[in-house]
Amino acid sequence: YRGMKGELRRRNIAAINHYFNHLFHLMDSGRSYNRVVTGEGYEIEVELKDGRRIHPAIMSGGERALINIALRCAIHQVLAQAVQAMPLILDEPTIYLDRDRINRLQFLLEELGGRLGQVIVVSHEEGLVEGADHEYRTDKGRDNISTVERVR
Repeated sequence: YRGMKGELRRRNIAAINHYFNHLFHLMDSGRSYNRVVTGEGYEIEVELKDGRRIHPAIMSGGERALINIALRCAIHQVLAQAVQAMPLILDEPTIYLDRDRINRLQFLLEELGGRLGQVIVVSHEEGLVEGADHEYRTDKGRDNISTVERVR
């Protein structure tokens, strides 16, 4: 098991790094960072424009949220290569994101939707659903029972 675990990690880390950087740059638009680096133990460092590396813990909440979203999407991309039609599901991905980064996230989700076929997002952010093919809203009644309504 340990040997197989290490082999799977080595085999997949390059692909995760590739997707991670691609998706992170789509959301950050290359403004602040050169790249993100994921080690064999899945530890993450962010390389600054001057070449120094920092740990995400010292970054802002919005920047950490971008890293989190990009990493989850990168792992999904690697897993989706083995499992066909695997949906990407994100729950409240806009937390800690400012308006500009929410717009970048929307762009990322549209690109992933075209590539993956199915992206499911649970969000209170009204603007995030503008590019969605389908939209559903939930409402909790006085009886504490939720209803689901198809909007489009």
